[in-house]
Amino acid sequence: MIFAATAVSQLSSDDKKEEPVEINFIEPPKEVEIIPEEIIPPRVFPVGKGCSGDARCIEGFVTRIIDGDTIEVDGQSIRFALVDTPEYGDYDYTQARSYMATICPLGSSVLVDEDDLQTGGSYGRMIGVIYCNNLNLNEEILEVG
Repeated sequence: MIFAATAVSQLSSDDKKEEPVEINFIEPPKEVEIIPEEIIPPRVFPVGKGCSGDARCIEGFVTRIIDGDTIEVDGQSIRFALVDTPEYGDYDYTQARSYMATICPLGSSVLVDEDDLQTGGSYGRMIGVIYCNNLNLNEEILEVG
């Protein structure tokens, strides 16, 4: 958590009054994205460690929540396979993004199983199934609607 503190020091000389210490904490706005100080690059795992098929399997940390079906993992944009939620500016965008932030907050460890039939993705995004906090996020979003 980032915060600022200010203090008024206590004076200890005989001819001056002691003043109480005052500390003010300032919390960052709720929209601030907290990114780990040291971002660990995604690690590639062999098939069989939670992923299937021949495409990439990466593990990393959520560094940004773009919307309800796209996150960044260690700076790499990941789109949820077979899931479509409202985009920025659309009705319910904020609700979809907030729900994603609730079930897989910034800094969470995730496993991404790239979709074998959509390698490369579009707009520079990887497309896959994302696992976070013992949940298949793709299935979770589809069940919730």
